Amino acid sequence: MAHDTAGKQGARLETTVVEFLPEYFNLMERLSPRDQKLLRTMSEYRHLLTYCISKSNNEPFYLTHISILPSIYNVPWFIDFLIWHPERFPNGLVMEVKQQSVAGSVDEKYPFVVMSLIEISRIIDGPTVLFVSGGAARQCATNWCFDRERQQDETKFAFIKDEAELRHFLKYGKKKAVSDSRNKKQSVPSWLT
Repeated sequence: MAHDTAGKQGARLETTVVEFLPEYFNLMERLSPRDQKLLRTMSEYRHLLTYCISKSNNEPFYLTHISILPSIYNVPWFIDFLIWHPERFPNGLVMEVKQQSVAGSVDEKYPFVVMSLIEISRIIDGPTVLFVSGGAARQCATNWCFDRERQQDETKFAFIKDEAELRHFLKYGKKKAVSDSRNKKQSVPSWLT
């Protein structure tokens, strides 16, 4: 029951993200069955992106739940979103979304997700985002994610907890400039950094 509820909340959050993409379209819905099948067989990111751009006629698009990029375990990972825009995200943007309304295990999964996204940013030579909602993650887990973000070039990995901030990122291709006081945090043990 809890897993079913979590799955429904995650699906709702993905729907919310799609609502933030008014100028983008779902490329998979526009592809013929033959093209969809071909897309699912591609194993190299640059080839997939070039193919998708040609099929989109250079219009901004997104794909959901594709498994072309590897996790830190070096196995294909079903990413939530691949977003492409000719100016903002010319190499693509990979985004994972996580919903956590009650205390649970999502914050224990952050290291896997964050480190995989950081590795993916190197592969695509573009940004990755972890968007979280629900507010139930432990503060130490959130702090750890913000620490990873600060250790990266902002064009490589962004940790976003606010819908307005996500809208800004999708519109401008970067996070709003904010003071460090926003991310005041408790100390994170050195063995976690």
